[in-house]
Amino acid sequence: MTRREGNPALVQRVVVSYPSAPKAGDLVRCGDMIGYALLDEDAEGYTVVDFGEREVQGIVLGGGTDLAAGSKVYFDDSANPITGDNSGNVFCGYVLGVVDDSGNAVVNILKTTI
Repeated sequence: MTRREGNPALVQRVVVSYPSAPKAGDLVRCGDMIGYALLDEDAEGYTVVDFGEREVQGIVLGGGTDLAAGSKVYFDDSANPITGDNSGNVFCGYVLGVVDDSGNAVVNILKTTI
């Protein structure tokens, strides 16, 4: 769920690295860049992605530790895909709510600009 529109100059048509079949509203990875899919992947394998800053609702995996509001979150191809674990993952932005270590929590995140 988008709360703030991104910068039109940062909207690009790209082939994303993850997920394999992106849908509009997904957080996606293109190399080391994290973006927000504006449209479903097309028949040629391209997705229109906003790489600008925006507030989005995402699933944040606690990663065995508590995450306070303002904690850094990372994109993990094997998780949900947002996690508090930075080990081998790509920085995505900041969590805008609290996540405890008991499991997944639905919170808003501030996805930073590339």
